Amino acid sequence: MHNTIFRTHPDVNFVIICQPPHATSYCITGLPFDSAGIPESHVLLRTVESLPFEVVLEDDGLALAKAFDPSSGKTTVLVEGYGLVTVGNDLLKTYIQVEVCESMCGESSFFGCQTVVASFSPQD
Repeated sequence: MHNTIFRTHPDVNFVIICQPPHATSYCITGLPFDSAGIPESHVLLRTVESLPFEVVLEDDGLALAKAFDPSSGKTTVLVEGYGLVTVGNDLLKTYIQVEVCESMCGESSFFGCQTVVASFSPQD
């Protein structure tokens, strides 16, 4: 996967593939990721796509590599049932993208759970 991303995007110097707990659990929900929750998230992450795990494994990660567009700020992908992949040309900025995405997934998971609990009734 790493090599495919590097070949597809010559401007990318760093690929971080990780399984932070909030992002990994958020992937399981199937909910779309909304980066507009806080300004930092929207500025750093823009659009965060979610890909099924099976698609990521096909063709040595070509679908994953094509999901990125660093020139337009599309640098982070959630992989369903697996975790988070982010790319960049600066290690610190790439790492910060991981942390911001993880934070947003944690907040989104918490507020999503609150919504589900609030809409649950004993009659259901």
